[in-house]
Amino acid sequence: MSLIYLKTRFLLTTAMAFQNDPEALCKLIEDLHRLPAAGLGIKLGRFIDKLDPMVIETANRLGFPILRIPLTVTLGTISHQLLSYIWDHQTEKFHYAIDIQQKFSKMMIKGASLQSLIQNLGGILKRPVLLVNPFLEVVASTQHFKQAGYAAKLDEIQDRLKKNA
Repeated sequence: MSLIYLKTRFLLTTAMAFQNDPEALCKLIEDLHRLPAAGLGIKLGRFIDKLDPMVIETANRLGFPILRIPLTVTLGTISHQLLSYIWDHQTEKFHYAIDIQQKFSKMMIKGASLQSLIQNLGGILKRPVLLVNPFLEVVASTQHFKQAGYAAKLDEIQDRLKKNA
């Protein structure tokens, strides 16, 4: 069976091993759904001309996407296109991380306080951020924790940290 696994858990296959066994293909779909996997790409026309209705029914029941790979396109081409997309996306994330690291380095060189660094990080992430020391004491936090709802969460977070310490 020709399989190509991607980190995103999208499976590309010719489904050769399932040529005369739609029940096994249904089991594969159920297993992929439990992983969870993003979907299944099957190159029809080489080993399987069309999907058995039970396979389509299984995928529909699970809400699991099956993509038909045209006979004119090789699995190598599809995998290359997918990997290129993923690589471009990862490169974008890397550049974003480097940009943030440079901003923080400049702030630290200029002597910014921990509170200022945490506030800035919270702004960049658009999320509440806490800096906790090894004694589980809050050293710095974003403004979120001054709001009533988050203040209660702060106590809950500290309790959880103490239980896991």
